[in-house]
Amino acid sequence: RGSGRGTGGGLQRGYWEHWEPWAQRGVPAVWELLYWRAPGRSALALVGVLGTLGCLARFSAVSVGAYGALAVLGVTLPLRLHRAALRALRRHPPEHPCRVQPEGSVGLSPEEQQRWARRLARHLVAATRTLTRLFLVHSL
Repeated sequence: RGSGRGTGGGLQRGYWEHWEPWAQRGVPAVWELLYWRAPGRSALALVGVLGTLGCLARFSAVSVGAYGALAVLGVTLPLRLHRAALRALRRHPPEHPCRVQPEGSVGLSPEEQQRWARRLARHLVAATRTLTRLFLVHSL
């Protein structure tokens, strides 16, 4: 009777008893999803699997894999950047706004300012010429 074989409803019970040791030594989170112990996570997993199967029915496996990887990257990268920014902000205590600035050269020298101004002006002129060439029609 312990195995559940040979009894009226025991076939199904024996089947699950066969898989229980694998579940306990394997991946318990998968079994929680399969048994619907956490309905929200199980529903999310079901929708994800059905969506993937539907995409695989319509598109190639390479495309589905590439777009899936892109979606995972698009979600995890902003979360990691947000977490890193919060960690960086917490690490340094805010400075007092009335604190005296240290003495010394903080800005650029006048020669460096002129050099950077000329460089910026060259870039602005080049960008303006490029935009003019792209958006305006000179020869009609």
